[in-house]
Amino acid sequence: MQTGEIQYAQAISRIVANPTVLAAGGNDADLPADPRRVRTDPSPNAPLIELVVNAANADSARRGAQAAAEAVATYTQDRVDLLGFRVVVLAPATDGKPAGLPLPAYVAAGAAMGVVLGALTVVLRGDRRAFAELRARDARAEAPEPGATTAARS
Repeated sequence: MQTGEIQYAQAISRIVANPTVLAAGGNDADLPADPRRVRTDPSPNAPLIELVVNAANADSARRGAQAAAEAVATYTQDRVDLLGFRVVVLAPATDGKPAGLPLPAYVAAGAAMGVVLGALTVVLRGDRRAFAELRARDARAEAPEPGATTAARS
């Protein structure tokens, strides 16, 4: 990739939230009303821009991000002769659900960790009852039997 393309992407990412750029989307009801809700993150290694919209719910944020991305594409398409490039939307907006394992997998992992920690605690603390029985047996072995006399040397 040419560094110029990356610099263009970084420059476009700075103006995405500009009301003039967002106005290129027309009267789209999904466009964010407050440009401060639009955040961009240009890639340092490729001419790509990640666009994030904060909204009341995930569906509104997804629709707002899609509308904002299309507004930027329209804005640059209308000025392709002036800019010398155009922006295209590479992927549709997603609802921003966190990537990860399903809840049952986390529950199973937590249960397994509990079993491991419990077993480790038993091993490290030892069986106190068995230890107490050994001490009592040793004490009985060392104690004289009742009625036994001890000889003393003089």
